[in-house]
Amino acid sequence: MRPSGPAHCIDHVKYQAGLFPGLPLLIVENGSVDVADNIDRATYIREHIRQAQLAVKDGVNLMGYICWAITSNREWGLPFDKSSDFGLYHIDLDTDPDLRRIPTPAVAAYQDIIARRGT
Repeated sequence: MRPSGPAHCIDHVKYQAGLFPGLPLLIVENGSVDVADNIDRATYIREHIRQAQLAVKDGVNLMGYICWAITSNREWGLPFDKSSDFGLYHIDLDTDPDLRRIPTPAVAAYQDIIARRGT
């Protein structure tokens, strides 16, 4: 799902549910870089989960949501920088031999969503 359109998330989830009637859906690898299309990662996650919850209220059998990614990762063919880092926890993959996990602002938002069991 694209960062520029969280409102379309519910339509996409309903479309997928229609392709697999009676089967549960699992949203995987949904995430964003720190800021994309003027939307920060925390807002992106909150909006997509809110849309997923609306789909459930509309009867979609959605069993879960998995954010992409827990830690920094390398995107194929892209230099590692803010425009290619989807991690909730930033790890300086090139220069930190200890690979320390530094929470981004989206960590607190995701923890809050989990604690409240929704947005």
